[in-house]
Amino acid sequence: MLENVIPDFAEIEKRMLGIANAGYTLALNIRHFTPEFYRSIFPDRWIHEYTRARYVLFDPVTIWSAANTGTTRWSEINLPLVSRAGSKILNAAAAHGLRFGGLAVTRSDDGRGAKCLLSVARNDRELTDDELKAVEALLELLTNKLGSHAGLSGEELETLRLLGKPAVKAVCSD
Repeated sequence: MLENVIPDFAEIEKRMLGIANAGYTLALNIRHFTPEFYRSIFPDRWIHEYTRARYVLFDPVTIWSAANTGTTRWSEINLPLVSRAGSKILNAAAAHGLRFGGLAVTRSDDGRGAKCLLSVARNDRELTDDELKAVEALLELLTNKLGSHAGLSGEELETLRLLGKPAVKAVCSD
């Protein structure tokens, strides 16, 4: 789907995978907990476990991204209220090869408050400061290419608005 909206997405994804050798999760234009675009290439077994166990409720990465913008390594997230559950989740992720990670989170400038995040994982070592900056730059590149309306032009948005308006019923009097 992103390939249809961002023509050079495959090249950008190659750059992400150069940093994230164990996979990534990308969520763009998140409003009311729902992203407009979502892509995760973490291992299927991990996604299944994460979903089945409802880890999202106590995932320190998710909680940090909801409350913050900027970048951080997974190992630097300190949330005392979920530390026990958070440690369990990060240990479970490590068992699936997601041993080290980092993320970048941005908020749109359009006043609507949409957030975007890119969470990346490695299986061999912590991300360097330069890699975290590159993750942030890649997320910024993607959000700029996508825009706040899925890449639609102003004219396309107006057409959709007009199509969504209820039709006016003509009344004839005899």
